[in-house]
Amino acid sequence: MGLFGWFKKQTESEPEPPPVRVAPEQPREPAGHHAAEGHDSPFGSVVAAGLSRQIQALAHEMRSPGDKHYLSQLLRAVRNDGVEIPAMPTDLLEIQRLLASPDAEIAVLAKAVQRDPATAAKFVSVANSPLYRGMRGVSNVHEALVRIGLNHSGMILLAIISSSKLFHVQGFDQEAKWLHAHSLRSAVMSQYLARLVGENEQDAFMAGLLHDLGEIFMLSVAHDVWRNSRGQLQPETETVRRLGHELHAGFSALTAQSWHYRDAVVMAMLHHHLSDNGGVEQLAVVPHEYQTLARVVAAANMMDDAGDDSLASAAAGLGPVLRALGLEADDAIVLSARETGRTFLQDLGVADTSRPW
Repeated sequence: MGLFGWFKKQTESEPEPPPVRVAPEQPREPAGHHAAEGHDSPFGSVVAAGLSRQIQALAHEMRSPGDKHYLSQLLRAVRNDGVEIPAMPTDLLEIQRLLASPDAEIAVLAKAVQRDPATAAKFVSVANSPLYRGMRGVSNVHEALVRIGLNHSGMILLAIISSSKLFHVQGFDQEAKWLHAHSLRSAVMSQYLARLVGENEQDAFMAGLLHDLGEIFMLSVAHDVWRNSRGQLQPETETVRRLGHELHAGFSALTAQSWHYRDAVVMAMLHHHLSDNGGVEQLAVVPHEYQTLARVVAAANMMDDAGDDSLASAAAGLGPVLRALGLEADDAIVLSARETGRTFLQDLGVADTSRPW
């Protein structure tokens, strides 16, 4: 079944911490429709190899001890040498597994959601928001699932869980808040575009939601360098920002690969940044069968990165990638996509923030 009914719904009525080492947590079974083909896929080592080359090429540019140590920690993460990519949160894995089942039942899903009181409370709150509120309020997860429906509930739950589990970094609160909001907007805009072009909406939503997760991981590594050295080492702010810009897509893809998302999602996350002129030729390295999803996620990311640019300016910059998707590069698409992003944030009660860098 389709997990996400957002756009269809719109047309219907109604102590000293130890070094960060997260033991890899392998799924008990593939994560449903999101599962990757595995480490034997054609891209099994491509992402890590590319990241390793990038990091080693940057080594000669690092001057301060903090910067050098930061880069070495990033390389250790790529090589799985004591600094490990975080495991997928167990509740996120469980919810995805249940939603992917063709026999998904509200009672079973409600029981799983209720295991985390914070997630359950937020979900019920969303069900009582103006967009969903009926004649009377709902008081529990089961009622909320019935009101919203399994399809749209799936998207809301994945967004809530990822928000509470993934988008927090000590020492980089403002950056994490912006990345959180940006990722939520990108997720629904990716889904919106996927629907327009007949692409897999589930893959588009998850690739959009997680496309900047690598930047969150890199910020956490920067904090750990300072924390584990008891303040003796600290990478320069400019270094953290620059490396985040250059390397985060690779770390996002590496995370998605380690979480067993399929190759289409991994490739879309790896190639979500296009040049300012929308250079679609950059996507020529993506296998043909994955190019549409990559273009969808890249376009959504560009739409949100455009920020307060005028509709005409944003549409013009997006022209090449939109036309490659078979869409008109006009104001209407940009306006509609942006509105879905803003509405989704309001729906979840997530504050929009200005980009801190």
